[in-house]
Amino acid sequence: MLSTLPAPILLDVAIFFTALSWGLGMYLADRKVRLFASLAIGCFVCLFGYSVESLGAPLWAVLAAPIPLDIFLLWYVVRKPRKMLFAYAAIWGSTSCYMSSSAHCSVTTP
Repeated sequence: MLSTLPAPILLDVAIFFTALSWGLGMYLADRKVRLFASLAIGCFVCLFGYSVESLGAPLWAVLAAPIPLDIFLLWYVVRKPRKMLFAYAAIWGSTSCYMSSSAHCSVTTP
């Protein structure tokens, strides 16, 4: 049944399930929904696999090629959680930051 669908539809299904698995994993890790990050990673990984497939690689190579990219992105996301402090500060108040061994910021609301 899936082989009868056109390639763009199959790519969209792969992106959706990849983004869903990343989103679920990030939610289980830190209890925050990161919709844009998981969708971006899903698109990037699946488009990489699609480009490998378009080169005429065998099926095992198409499935194995995105694995190092997936592991690198997992390391990048897990090593330092990203904060949305400055986006919240721009909406709700002002920030005061100073630099030491690590950046410390505080948000003040009027």
